[in-house]
Amino acid sequence: DARAIVASFVKAGFSRFSISDPDDRRGQEFIKDMERFYFTSRFQFVSRNMITQLPSVHSVAVNTLAPGRDEGVTGELFYFNFLKPGGLWLDFPFCANAGLAAEAVAVGARVEPGYRVAAWTDREWARDVLGVDLDSEALVKRYEAVAPAVGSIPQA
Repeated sequence: DARAIVASFVKAGFSRFSISDPDDRRGQEFIKDMERFYFTSRFQFVSRNMITQLPSVHSVAVNTLAPGRDEGVTGELFYFNFLKPGGLWLDFPFCANAGLAAEAVAVGARVEPGYRVAAWTDREWARDVLGVDLDSEALVKRYEAVAPAVGSIPQA
């Protein structure tokens, strides 16, 4: 969920966000909600057709597009002009988009699929809440095994 991702990045110290949504109205409403909760952060809405116009100043990009529902916007993302060289591409849906991941690697980005992020998050949650130390790599392998097959995710 995009709300949880923004909250995590705010907590990590990020303060400037560019947000896009295939539905402009929904994206602008999301920005208004985020501004109410994170008033020290700056949010910029980027319409789908303006993604290719973004400068390469973003150090992290997170894909939250729903597979099969928001596929029409991936064409604008393939350019990766918005991501700094060496930036991080988090493909957050549990089943990652292999085509986008391959393009991200091609422009020098580090790619992390959603199942890996989920495993890291679950490990931290179990440690903080339950006092249990889980093996994050074992979780990654387990989550990867149940992730829907959409092609192999390349690594830089």
